Amino acid sequence: MQDIVTLVPYHSVIRELASNDEIGEELHKLMTMRTRVFIVHMSAELGSRLFTKAKEIGMMSKGYVWIMTDGITSLLSSVDPSVLESMEGVLGVKIYVPKTEELEKFIRDYQTIENADLNVFGLWDYDTAWALAIAVEVIGTTIFGFDNSDTQTPNNSTCLENFGLSQTGPKLRDALSIIKFRGLSGKFNLVNGQLQSSTFEIINVNDNRFGLNKMDSIGNKIGQTYTRTYSTPTANNLGTIIWPGDSTSVPKGWEITTNAKKLRVGVPKKDGFTEFVGLTLDNKTHKLIKVQGYCINIFNAVMKTLPYAVSYEFVPFVNDNVSMVVPNKDSQKKNAWVFLKPLTTNLWLTTSFYFVFIGFVVWFLEHRINREFCGTPSEQIGTGLWFSFSTMVGATEQKRS
Repeated sequence: MQDIVTLVPYHSVIRELASNDEIGEELHKLMTMRTRVFIVHMSAELGSRLFTKAKEIGMMSKGYVWIMTDGITSLLSSVDPSVLESMEGVLGVKIYVPKTEELEKFIRDYQTIENADLNVFGLWDYDTAWALAIAVEVIGTTIFGFDNSDTQTPNNSTCLENFGLSQTGPKLRDALSIIKFRGLSGKFNLVNGQLQSSTFEIINVNDNRFGLNKMDSIGNKIGQTYTRTYSTPTANNLGTIIWPGDSTSVPKGWEITTNAKKLRVGVPKKDGFTEFVGLTLDNKTHKLIKVQGYCINIFNAVMKTLPYAVSYEFVPFVNDNVSMVVPNKDSQKKNAWVFLKPLTTNLWLTTSFYFVFIGFVVWFLEHRINREFCGTPSEQIGTGLWFSFSTMVGATEQKRS
């Protein structure tokens, strides 16, 4: 993809031990984007959970394109059938392993191994072991030795550090770099320390038929100048591809979804205190230049914490009037006791009780020594209640000397 200048605009990172909820949150982010082409590059175990969740939330429907790298495609034979059902319509790229007599014999010899899963990675391991054996024969077995002059472990120690450094390591590395042979996985050839694959396969998962629909090869030849030339697949050699949603038409790769509509947030323009909400408009065009303030910062922070992307814009509005919201019809009846409405009955009873109680306490403490609280019983009751009332309303008088 890099060779043909195909760019990946967004990288979605999902950790290996992510929960299903975390996978769902990341998929919801992808749903809000216009792009509908996704390349899955992860382990087979995590990829299985990813496609299961994608099927659950509706991302395996018509219009979507999913492409798997060889990390998943090469292990499709070990994927659970229920997971393969969720992967219908997915394209995968894997290393092509030619069917040779040596490979067929190798498979027959190891068919007795229970639960043996033969894939390209196992074949690479097998060919690598052969390459190492050939390299050892090339450099000889008589010069093997270890330099343990720098080791600090005692002689009787069983630590691996006690073996020291291999004196034949560089020679073994150089021998491996020039070894070329045809192994079980195909041509074995190391370029810059990396195994070079000559041919790839395109896999189309469809109808749960072992996860394979049409296998076609894409040649990838490595020349002496390491220039890559590709044999581009055509409609004739690829056959019919079944896309997600059981569709045979090629998806366009992008969609304009309702989720992509912008959320419009109104911001008032006002004079004076703008620390909470403030905006700056262009004097000529009256277009919004800047929005700032405490409320704006809180809003932006909350939007960033959402598990999916929401596109929004601030829209200014100017209102020069002083505005109040009032009822347009008053259905309450007017009478002389309307002042009692704001307070509840319990509050009025409590206030009356303490009005009498305070008057009694003041009379009890003052009537023996204060002549103003003496007199007939009615005069004493009146004086006590008046003092209690004047205390509540703050109308007490002070005698002047």
